[in-house]
Amino acid sequence: MNKYYQSRRSTIPRISLWQEGRHSHDYKFFDRNVSEQFTIGATTMYVHKLLGVTDQGETGDLTQPSTAGDGIFGIQDLLFLENRDRQYEEDIYELRGHYNIAENDFSNTQFGMMIETDNLYITFHINDMVERMGRRIIAGDVLEIAHLVDFWALNDTVPVALKKFYVVTDANRAGDGYSPTWWPHLWRVKVKPMTDSQEYADILDDLVTGTDDGNGDSQPLRDLLSTYNQEIANNAAVIAAAEAEVPKSGYDTSQYYVMDSDAEGNPGEPEDYTDPDGNAQTTDTPQANGWTDGYLTGDGLAPNGHPVTSGTAFPTSGSVEGEYFLRLDFLPNRLFRYNGTRWVKIENVERTSLTPGMGQTQKDTFVNNTNTTIGDDNVVLDERVALSKALTSLEDN
Repeated sequence: MNKYYQSRRSTIPRISLWQEGRHSHDYKFFDRNVSEQFTIGATTMYVHKLLGVTDQGETGDLTQPSTAGDGIFGIQDLLFLENRDRQYEEDIYELRGHYNIAENDFSNTQFGMMIETDNLYITFHINDMVERMGRRIIAGDVLEIAHLVDFWALNDTVPVALKKFYVVTDANRAGDGYSPTWWPHLWRVKVKPMTDSQEYADILDDLVTGTDDGNGDSQPLRDLLSTYNQEIANNAAVIAAAEAEVPKSGYDTSQYYVMDSDAEGNPGEPEDYTDPDGNAQTTDTPQANGWTDGYLTGDGLAPNGHPVTSGTAFPTSGSVEGEYFLRLDFLPNRLFRYNGTRWVKIENVERTSLTPGMGQTQKDTFVNNTNTTIGDDNVVLDERVALSKALTSLEDN
C-alpha cells in the first residue's frame, strides 16, 4: 500500500499559485474580480495624458535643447532638470479610481497654519489603465476628479461648475494590490492640486466657460480656477497701503522751520570758498543756517512755505531776488533761487515715489543697480556683482 501511494504522489504536479514568468489562470481570475470591484465602487477620473515637452527648436541654448521625438523622456531644461512647456494630448481618457476621502483639517503644530491631507493617493486597476491609455499613469499627468465638481460656488456670477484638477507627482505599484499569485493588480499615484502655472498652460488655455470675456472671446476657465487675479489685487492693495504710510523716499523736512538768513526771510545762498589754488569756488550746499540737509531731503519745495513756480525754462523777465523756480527739464528736477544776477542751484528733487523710484535711493543705486563700468583693461563690467562671482576661490599654488 505504501508503494502505491508513493507512485501516485510522484505523478501529481505540485500546486503553486506562483507561475514563473507568466500570468496564470488564477491571476486572471483575481484580476477580473479586482476590475469588477473598481467598476462597482470606484469613481470616474478623467486623465489628461502627458505627451512630453513642446519642442523648442534649435536654439543653441543648452538649457533649451531640441526635444523633438523624445516624448515623455525629453528634458527641456538640462540645468534645472525642469519641463516647463508641457504638451498634453487633446483626447481625455476615462478611468475608474479609488481613494480615501479625508477631512481637510488645519494643523497648528508647525510655523503658521498648514492644511493637512492636501495630497491624495488614488488607486487604479493596472490592466484597465494600460488598455485604455496605452501606458500607466506617470508623474506629470493631470487628473480631473468628476465627483469633486463644485456646482454651488459662493460667487453667483460664476457661469459654470468649477472643476477640480490634480497633477500626479509620483506613481508606483500599490503594496496592497498583489494577489496570492504574487503579480500586481493596482497602481497607486500621489497627486496634488494643480495650480495656474506654465506647466499646465496647454490644459488651461483650452478650457473655456462659454461666456464672453468682454473682448468677444470666450472667458478661459483659468480666470475662475486661478488665484492670479486675486493675488495681483492683494499686491496692489499692499503697495497702496505702503505708499500711504511712506509716500516718498528719504526724509520729510517740510515741517521744519528754516532760520532766515536775509532780510526777506530767505535761506542763504551756496557758500563761497577758495580752493588750494586760490580760485574762488561755490559749493552746491547752502549755508547751514539757511537750509536743512540730510539723506534724500530734496523735495523741490522752498522752505517756510515760500511760493515756487515751475517750468522747462527760466522766466525771461520780471524775476525778483529771492524767487524760487523748479526746472522740470532736469532729471532729476532741480530747484533754483534767483539772487538778482543769476539762478543759483538750491537742490535736486530726490524724494520720489518708492514704487517705482527715480534712481536716487539705495534700493535703486545699490540693490537694483544696472549700471556698468569700464575696467583698466577696457572691459565693460557690471557694477552689481553676485557674491558667488565676487568671492571666488583662488588656486593654491
